[in-house]
Amino acid sequence: MGLKTFSQECPCVKAAVIGKNAKAEVISNNEIIAMENVEIKAGETIDLQVLKSTGVVSWYVNGKKLSSNLVSPTETTEYQVKSSLQGCPDVFDKVIVNVNNTDDINNTISVFPNPTNDLLSVSTREKTIKTLSVIDVNGKILLEKEYSGNGNNETINIASLKSGYYILSIRLSDNSVVSKKIIKT
Repeated sequence: MGLKTFSQECPCVKAAVIGKNAKAEVISNNEIIAMENVEIKAGETIDLQVLKSTGVVSWYVNGKKLSSNLVSPTETTEYQVKSSLQGCPDVFDKVIVNVNNTDDINNTISVFPNPTNDLLSVSTREKTIKTLSVIDVNGKILLEKEYSGNGNNETINIASLKSGYYILSIRLSDNSVVSKKIIKT
């Protein structure tokens, strides 16, 4: 009885072990390393890149193959990249593109009157206000107010603070945080 041989066109190494309870491993030289996770501003385009690949690269989002590496996501999105090398198992990596919509959110929030001596009102056009925090220049939280049931409108009394500049941190229902400069007279 002769031994059969076969040719292998990829750089994968396959080991065959004979005997009871023998286990064989496939060691693949197919590799892929995607770029680091990135943050972009809403409306920007990014070119998805791989740092290292030994096979044919394909990008996917939500299981659908992309026709181009140039993407303009409108929200934080996870992209998968696959390397395919003939005869080897496919390998995958991922990249998360975080979309920063802060500028858009900033434009939908009003803080008034500013400057003020006592009551400061906050109004949003879209999201519910979860908490309001007044922070000093050293980062210390001086006042905090939880959601009171007023939906898109909240008021915080800053009469107890000394005159000066402060940061109003506004946490919204989607856990995004918007900071506004305020002046206490």
